[in-house]
Amino acid sequence: MTLNDTDYPAPARVTIIVPVYNQAQFLPACLGSLQAQTTTDWQAIIVDDGSTTGDAEAAVQAAQNVAQNVAQNVANDTRFQLIRHESNRGLAASRNTGIRAARTRWVLCLDADDKLAGDALETLLSLAERHPSGHAFFGNIQTFGVTNRSMPQTSQSPREFFTQRLMPGAGFLLRRDFWRTCGGYCEDEILKIGQEDTDFWITAFEHGVEVHDAGKLTYLYHRHGNNMTSLIHRDYHKVRKFIYQRHRGFINSRGMRRRYFANSYWRSAKGRWMRGERRAAMLFALWSLAIGRETMDLERISQLNAWADAPKP
Repeated sequence: MTLNDTDYPAPARVTIIVPVYNQAQFLPACLGSLQAQTTTDWQAIIVDDGSTTGDAEAAVQAAQNVAQNVAQNVANDTRFQLIRHESNRGLAASRNTGIRAARTRWVLCLDADDKLAGDALETLLSLAERHPSGHAFFGNIQTFGVTNRSMPQTSQSPREFFTQRLMPGAGFLLRRDFWRTCGGYCEDEILKIGQEDTDFWITAFEHGVEVHDAGKLTYLYHRHGNNMTSLIHRDYHKVRKFIYQRHRGFINSRGMRRRYFANSYWRSAKGRWMRGERRAAMLFALWSLAIGRETMDLERISQLNAWADAPKP
């Protein structure tokens, strides 16, 4: 049965989707941040994406026990649900699995190593009530762990998004019907190394997404050195080329092709430099400069000069 936007039988207003792959050690803090929310009418679906280490089930069971105590030992507390993939299918597939199983109007994807600010759900649901035609809602990000800094997030037009992305990859409240309109997250194998969220936002733009930002902290992003975003892939440009092929008409119609590929090669340059591939990094950086010379900012030019002057290892 297909549920319409006004036909959700669940008592909760929002379902939080928590994909986990070999990061069960972070789950207690992650799920604890849900239990600490100022609003309690939520459900959580944890999707174990074929983990080979850790015990996600034990972490979820512990959270269920705490939840039952909070609910004065009400039997069969169903706020937490665990779903397993038999094999590792990637973050996009895990998010799709969780959202597909949700029975609430609103969903929110939360990475297993991150947390929500204490009033995040209350803030975002309230924002959604004030903008009934909106599709996606988010707030600012604060990192914790190896770094501690604020990352303001703001609603953007497609051109702004392609120039400097300031919209989150996780932690945004999303109308479930709009996720269905977009066809969900792309599960292609190449996106298992990242950028599935960029692809989704571009798809959302293509379908006329209406976005609103709360202007306050809602998401706590754990920087521990092994994040997908902190480990820039050396072949980042290949992922971006795949995304471009999926959205060629939309990107070209915004006049953003050159900037898009300049950014793609620049990120590949950074990824290769981080791995000690200095010659390749310089080559990708020069390609980026040649393609998008009119869009290169002083920070990148300064970085390029620093690389050129760096002593050989």
